[in-house]
Amino acid sequence: MRLHTMKRLTIIAAETLHSTVIKTLHDAEVHHYTFFNVRGKGDHTRDGDTDSANIRYEAIMSPHALEETLVVLRERLLTDAAIIVYVQDVDVVRHQKFM
Repeated sequence: MRLHTMKRLTIIAAETLHSTVIKTLHDAEVHHYTFFNVRGKGDHTRDGDTDSANIRYEAIMSPHALEETLVVLRERLLTDAAIIVYVQDVDVVRHQKFM
């Protein structure tokens, strides 16, 4: 079986940014993604709270699509410090699904 290397974009953002993240992904033409609720502690956790509500978004795409998506993310989201973005290589079986 042949594997195809793609890119996985992961965004972890404050729950309050959910609609902004979704709109930004759609505007960047990322229409296939997964998101789920996560909790964590960081610079934006309010004093007295043990953790804060966040949402983790994941999308798999081609390297070219990733570059275009990162341009939109930089312009709209990365000015907010309550967000983390990272990229990993992933090997997928059905790469056409992510084109």
